[in-house]
Amino acid sequence: HGEPVTWTPGTEDVLSAEAALAEHIEASPDLGVDALETYARQYVGIGEGEDVVSVNALCAVDDLDWEDQFIVVADGGSCFWQATVDLPTSEVRSL
Repeated sequence: HGEPVTWTPGTEDVLSAEAALAEHIEASPDLGVDALETYARQYVGIGEGEDVVSVNALCAVDDLDWEDQFIVVADGGSCFWQATVDLPTSEVRSL
């Protein structure tokens, strides 16, 4: 299968992903997720079409070097979550 294809989202990609996520979170209070701006966030583009952005969101944790390392968490509760955003449709595919 090989390695997954990734790319670096540009400013417009990140802004589009954030807008879609903020709207999705606001419309879905049952998710148990706080407002987007309360989390540190990491963004990575996935796939060859450069139209899907994966978002890692995490609460401030002193021991994590989240600005320089991609963080992977298993069962982090509402303090750690991931989402996938389709940029052309602004659809949040998963959260």
